[in-house]
Amino acid sequence: MSSEIAPLLNGQSFQPYRESFESDAPVRSYARVHKLRVPPFALLGAICLLLGVSVWRGAIPNPQTDALQAKPILVTTANGVQQEHYCGSTKQDSGYIKLPNKVDDHYFFWYFEARHGPETAPLVLWLTGGPGGSSMMALLTENGPCRVRPDLSTETNPYSWTNAANVVWLDQPTNVGFSYGPDPTDADEDESNVAENIYWFLQGFLERHPELQGREFFISGESYGGHYVPAAAHFISQQNRRTRDDALRINLQGISVGNGWTNPVIQSPHFIDMATNAYNISLVDPSTMPALEKAAAICGQKIEACQTQPSLDTDVLKCIANDFIAPYLNSPNLRKFLHVDERVGDWQMCSFANSYDVVMSTSSFVGDLLDDGVRVLIYAGDADLECNWSGNLAWLQALEWTGASAFNAADMHDMVIDGESAGPACYRAGDDQQILQGSRALTRPGCPPLIRLKNMSSPQELTPLVWAEVDAAATRRNARASRWGLVALLLAILVLLVFTVVNVITSVEPSLAADRNYLCDPASKQDAGYVKLANKIDDHYFYWYFESRRSPATDPLVLWLTGGPGGSSILAMLPENGPCKIMPNIATETNPYSWTTQANVVWLDQPTSVGFSYGSQQDKDFDETNVGENIYWFLQGFLEKHPELEGRKFFITGESYGGHYVPVAAPYIWEQKRINAGSLKLDLQGIAVGNGLTNPIIQYPYNPDMANNVYNISLLTPAQTQQMRSDAAECVDLTHKCQLDNANLSICSDAQGCWKQKLIAPFEAAQRNRYDIRQPCHSDFPLCNNFSDIHAYLDSPRVREMLLVDSELGPWLEINKDVFETFVTDGDWSMSYDTYIADLLNDGLRVLIYAGDADLMCNWIGNRAWTELYHQEPQMHHTFSPGTTTRNHHTLTTCGMIDEPLDASRPTTDEEM
Repeated sequence: MSSEIAPLLNGQSFQPYRESFESDAPVRSYARVHKLRVPPFALLGAICLLLGVSVWRGAIPNPQTDALQAKPILVTTANGVQQEHYCGSTKQDSGYIKLPNKVDDHYFFWYFEARHGPETAPLVLWLTGGPGGSSMMALLTENGPCRVRPDLSTETNPYSWTNAANVVWLDQPTNVGFSYGPDPTDADEDESNVAENIYWFLQGFLERHPELQGREFFISGESYGGHYVPAAAHFISQQNRRTRDDALRINLQGISVGNGWTNPVIQSPHFIDMATNAYNISLVDPSTMPALEKAAAICGQKIEACQTQPSLDTDVLKCIANDFIAPYLNSPNLRKFLHVDERVGDWQMCSFANSYDVVMSTSSFVGDLLDDGVRVLIYAGDADLECNWSGNLAWLQALEWTGASAFNAADMHDMVIDGESAGPACYRAGDDQQILQGSRALTRPGCPPLIRLKNMSSPQELTPLVWAEVDAAATRRNARASRWGLVALLLAILVLLVFTVVNVITSVEPSLAADRNYLCDPASKQDAGYVKLANKIDDHYFYWYFESRRSPATDPLVLWLTGGPGGSSILAMLPENGPCKIMPNIATETNPYSWTTQANVVWLDQPTSVGFSYGSQQDKDFDETNVGENIYWFLQGFLEKHPELEGRKFFITGESYGGHYVPVAAPYIWEQKRINAGSLKLDLQGIAVGNGLTNPIIQYPYNPDMANNVYNISLLTPAQTQQMRSDAAECVDLTHKCQLDNANLSICSDAQGCWKQKLIAPFEAAQRNRYDIRQPCHSDFPLCNNFSDIHAYLDSPRVREMLLVDSELGPWLEINKDVFETFVTDGDWSMSYDTYIADLLNDGLRVLIYAGDADLMCNWIGNRAWTELYHQEPQMHHTFSPGTTTRNHHTLTTCGMIDEPLDASRPTTDEEM
């Protein structure tokens, strides 16, 4: 740092390219993928939002100090120059970092160098909870280098965390404290926003302070920081795995959370434990305890149910008043010193806004971090009522990670730091896993120990997870409160196991390396272009391939086929399941739910002439016999370009008319492998089809059933519903005739026309999106959706150059109407392909059929109806468990109901996909 204060001027910002956002993708499984109705969370919201507010002191001005100005102190620098500081005498910096992943979002920070050895001391990021609490409150009252006096002067805090570390206090999420983001699209709603924003803040901060590049880095926080800290660290850890750019890699060493709100499901029932506390303070009338215990159970059930739905009931508590902090931070001279933007109003300690994840659990992130070698310190004062030690200990003991068993077994000894007892310590000689855990001076028998340590010869031997319950009898006094905070920080810094960064090589087109905003997931290795089909005259199939974010060397290969017929698979890749989405300025933003989170995926434009694929007139495709053969030969050429994928487990997936494509392509490949062993060096494991058209004769009669949907959306009048049921019989009859004589182009056209005019068109009067009835239909656009951003992106010359699109091709089209009409008139539309699936099942391949309950075109009821044939036909040899619940394994979100084989020897549908 060249000077004591290096302000970032208003409007100045750093602009690196965007790395991709990654988080665990939801597992979507068969049957009805639905959203639960949100229950009333009034009582729940009150409990959830009692988070950390008691440790804050509010932002209500005191009339006695309103007229005062913050008083500077004179600091003499090493070269003899005197400067005005307002908090401490060490080098410091404050101002804004403009986030490159947002429209106009500016994060405010206040940074202080370490008092001792700043050139080598680690960097610590502090995040106050809330949600919506300004970190400036912690800086000025808890762990920062100064405290505010009544006259708005400052005094040194001898126990500041800056004694041992370089520390930056950050106001986040958007519009908290002095941070601001005037564009409404920049508003943050949950931890996915928090994590990505903190990552990009750090990139800007490290660009501004290059002397901190590569420094050991810790994230710490309190209260609702139990959400922020694990999510941010997990995101950084995942980004470190994928980036090849050393300048973007953050040397994450560990995290710490004090009295945190991390796993509400487990913690909330322990609120009542504080009725019996170590200080014999009466908090609850004993006669009310049974009612409290009953209420706690009910609240726990509601919180567990809320894991599948966000809670918006957050504006429950007002901030507690503080006499000095708000007037100090709102002093014009201090705001000028801190470079606070003039557009920002008065500082407020709390900025309560909608938080969509206040009752969601983030403990799984902690387990992942531990398994990745990141160190963790969880500490809790035993006099804190809001996020008490008992609940924190409970979720730690339930945490799933590889060291859990060692964490939960140790004997007690006393831990002494600087001559003072922190509480009982546990260790076991030779044990590799040591944990700080437990309580001090508790009156109940069987209480857990305070500290679990292994027999160690040096502090560097401390293991990754630390739990400490701090004795508040000592720590609530002013000096000791900060001292124990410093102890917690030192423990976090000294704990062992350096995080090993996994480097995932990125491959991008050199010509666009400087224009990364147009790249889709630039951190992932990818490939795009053409494979010329060996079975055709001049047929060129276009593909876009991305390596897995997780483990590209071992993860399976997935082929995606969009339906139509005639739909480009890029239409699914960019707005649905691919690694990026397109923004209005045709730059890209990362899709955290991309299928590439767990698989290598190739999106293919087929049949011939769909999307960016092209071929001669003689190469035109007419039905599924062409589709199956072409996909087989495409894969042959693709594996020549990517021999590293040979022998990999392989799945074929698709949606809508993919209910035709997928069941035909898989048996063709399977049969070719049987006829000519080794002809295709892929290990076909299974298929998946979402909301597919697979057996029209069975599915058509169920179209009217969508009039009675789970969302109570009025789609048809009773008279229309009755007429549609009658018309369905006619459509089924025409479809059956087409199947018997698919050379009769007239009958086959009439059969598809019957479905369109009599089983789909009547719904249009409701003006709902045919693919998601919860949304209105934008009738000015094809398929009810506005894809103008995608068109602009794919027709951009620089993007087409990057993708190696043939220069003679015209604009990209989401649907090729000629292909559509050909497959309809030639009878392919009306054919049934469920028998192919039966063959695959009998050959031992896995099959996943899933359907969202808001899709009108190929609804879930019709899909379930044709799959139920396999419950009835004895030759299938499968026993199914009806209507069991499937869940997203990472977020405990209920996806819907699932039918799956009961035979445990057979693979389940979600084993690899």
